Amino acid sequence: MKFEVFAISLGLTLVIEMAFAGIFGRLLFNSAAGSGADSDSDSDSDSDPNNGISRTDKMPGKTRWGGAKKHLLRIILILLVNVLTNPVAVYINALCRIYFESGLWIIWQLVIELFVVVIEGVIYRSFKGDVFGIKRPFIMSLILNVASYGLGLLINLIV
Repeated sequence: MKFEVFAISLGLTLVIEMAFAGIFGRLLFNSAAGSGADSDSDSDSDSDPNNGISRTDKMPGKTRWGGAKKHLLRIILILLVNVLTNPVAVYINALCRIYFESGLWIIWQLVIELFVVVIEGVIYRSFKGDVFGIKRPFIMSLILNVASYGLGLLINLIV
């Protein structure tokens, strides 16, 4: 199998999943820094002139995770999770195309995607909390994978 297949698949997956993470951000993530349990300080981010990046009074030396930092961390997390799962799923899918008839191949492809959703959900759940602010890790994994899989199918039908 050519490297280009993995690169194209991973690139498209990342673009699609980043876009859908942005679209469904309010459903998937806790609110931005400074909103109570999600931050290191009791102050509201609207009253903070530095957008949550300033040092806190309660814990000297510790900075709050501002909205921009959280978004960057979420992007990095989605990137790393997909670098871990996408090549394996694409490779197993290619093997299934070789060894199974078309009807069975589609069933195996759905089984592979279900495993990917569960594995990514477990990984996202381990990052649930203050720093990343992930609220619903398994729903996040399901939405992002259905979006990338569905749009990938659509692109394959068009091309």
